[in-house]
Amino acid sequence: MPKITVHGGPSDEHDEVTPTGGDVVEPTPDTGAEQVDSREFYEALTVADLRAELEARGKETKGHKPELVDRLVAADAEGAAKDAE
Repeated sequence: MPKITVHGGPSDEHDEVTPTGGDVVEPTPDTGAEQVDSREFYEALTVADLRAELEARGKETKGHKPELVDRLVAADAEGAAKDAE
């Protein structure tokens, strides 16, 4: 599960956000378990946090929450594919 650094907020501090509430499922190529975990993680974030993460990754920040979540999940999948090479 990737850690996400969230920028901004009322105190303008940089906080690392990590998922809570259970064991992390180790991904396997045929189950896509990592994608499910990251989707749940991103869905728990606010739209502002999602946009900040997309901006930090150089991705498009416009759209509704489901679109932003899809974009981050896809970016995670791309990163995992590059790491596997």
